[in-house]
Amino acid sequence: ADITATDRDNPPSQLSFSLVNEDGFFAISNTGVLRVTRPLDRETRDFYALRVQVVDTGSPTFSASVPLNITVLDLNDNSPVFNLSTYINTLYENATVETVVASIGATDRDLGANAAITYSLQTPSSIFEVVPMGAGAIVRLLNELNFETATLESVTLVATDGGSTPRTGTASLLLNVLDVNDNEPQFAAIPYTTAFQESLPQGSTLFFFSASDADSGVNGQVQFELVQPSTDFALSLTGTLTTLRVFNASRDPATYIVQVRARDRGVPSLSSTVNLTVTLQDVNDNNPEFVPSTYVVSISEDTQSDTIILDLNATELDVG
Repeated sequence: ADITATDRDNPPSQLSFSLVNEDGFFAISNTGVLRVTRPLDRETRDFYALRVQVVDTGSPTFSASVPLNITVLDLNDNSPVFNLSTYINTLYENATVETVVASIGATDRDLGANAAITYSLQTPSSIFEVVPMGAGAIVRLLNELNFETATLESVTLVATDGGSTPRTGTASLLLNVLDVNDNEPQFAAIPYTTAFQESLPQGSTLFFFSASDADSGVNGQVQFELVQPSTDFALSLTGTLTTLRVFNASRDPATYIVQVRARDRGVPSLSSTVNLTVTLQDVNDNNPEFVPSTYVVSISEDTQSDTIILDLNATELDVG
């Protein structure tokens, strides 16, 4: 700025300007040109109260002074800064849509529009949305979570000021997803049939059951059980089916349907069932027997050739 003064003497004296309270930010030349000597920062100091003195060169000399108030105007030279560099939360995967994940906020040291902040996501998300709320915003669920798909959801938050050349700041949002027991055990996709021979010793293994569960922890731990109690078969918690007795194809059914349940250890527990067809196979372990065991026949001496004189009958306990 140019500072001017007048001298009413005739002829007027040469005038010399100076700052009475120079503080290192401003300087004035002898001719009244005021200049800045150091960078100004409105956020640090936005007002300066100076006093300019002018002295003539007459004899005797005379002087005058006036106050000079300088207000520093805002420039959009500060980016928004989030309250936290990283927002962290934890939700169960069955959290409902529109559940609030985080309340976010940022500050900007500028003024006016330069400090007016809007919030957004750096990249579109199928999981999160930002909703203005008061002076800040909230991040809430846009869709359902799925622990089996992702155990951690993350997104970059953006705060943008309203300057003519907007400035931005960023922060991270991390959401840990906890498992809910929402998946039933699934039996392996195999034929559920087996066969064994009679006279197999008690405790013999007939079949191994296998099932998987997409949940984690105890929610994904699978145990097996018979749907109905049995005096013929036993099933271990790990899925091994064994015989409880010795079978005999001559007197026992040829086919058994064993219904097995796979149950996880979640609370509440989820389960699924499968039917195993077990076939009892005969072993040739019996001799034929005539019925009756003794035959007595009387025939005439003139019996013709090819005459039937007796029908023999025999049975065997084996099958097939």
